[in-house]
Amino acid sequence: MMQHGQKSLFGGVRRCLCGFHIQKVGLTLPRLWAEGIPPKDHRWITKTLFRMGAKGKVELQDNLKLWYYPPQPSPLYHQALSPDHFFTHPLLMWMPYKLWKVKITKKLAGTAKRTALWLTSVGNEHGQILISVLTAQEGAGLDRMASDLVKRYEKAGVDPPVALYVDCGCCAEAAETTKLQARFSGWPQLLVMLDIWHFMRRLALGCTTDAHQLYPLYMSRMSACIFEWDAGDLALLREAKAQQLQAQGPSSADVDRHLTREELALHCRRRTRGVTTTVKLLEELLDVLMGSRGNDSLGVPLFDQERMEHIWRVQRKHVKCIQDPLGV
Repeated sequence: MMQHGQKSLFGGVRRCLCGFHIQKVGLTLPRLWAEGIPPKDHRWITKTLFRMGAKGKVELQDNLKLWYYPPQPSPLYHQALSPDHFFTHPLLMWMPYKLWKVKITKKLAGTAKRTALWLTSVGNEHGQILISVLTAQEGAGLDRMASDLVKRYEKAGVDPPVALYVDCGCCAEAAETTKLQARFSGWPQLLVMLDIWHFMRRLALGCTTDAHQLYPLYMSRMSACIFEWDAGDLALLREAKAQQLQAQGPSSADVDRHLTREELALHCRRRTRGVTTTVKLLEELLDVLMGSRGNDSLGVPLFDQERMEHIWRVQRKHVKCIQDPLGV
């Protein structure tokens, strides 16, 4: 039993007349939570979501929800309003197992194996995943996913996408294109394009090994054959760099030498070069590396020549499928 003014085991001082009393220890967010959540939100999230467990460890509350919102300021003020209310954020609790008692990916193994072996996702230009579906095999069960995605755009009042980038079924003569257009029939103007990274990976299959000394150079040069920096963006960056170096009186060559890859990536957009130029540059690159210049220091060639020639004959027609649509 604590006496008046006696210190508790936890360092707090509390007056009590009778009975037992334990001073509650202040809760703090777990380290990984604290590192990923803005400081202004720490207090209300800690108070709302966490509690002190029986063993003295911080644990989540029961009956969790998907969305949590910070407390709103009272309409009646008796003292100055804290500015914290204007800088807090809603919290999305994406914990399927704790929320709904299901670990979705376990369907890939265990007693439920073979019920979901394939994951298909659709992302946007910002790298955000819009929708995902687990299916028993590739291509199955995607009709409902596509239909729901079209409905989401309609309900949100957002303009439909211009282009859909895929890893196969890009060409008009391919049967898969018909399936894709049928799945996304709600977007009749949608263009089906081949994802450029997948195109590059196809051309990389002609290499003897990705551990070859020239493999990184080949992939970099292949990208340069496909992309170019937007001329308008590049001109503005050169002008800004020239002003930065004005005291040195630089020539145009000096300005280009001072442009870093990081600055180009940050300030300039890239666009495809067009079918004719891309085919010409890729063929020149392949011809150069197909010869002795494609050998490493031990004389090992970069390409399996017969295989690479066959790959290029097949993939050449897809160069038109990787070109930017007008205005994109």
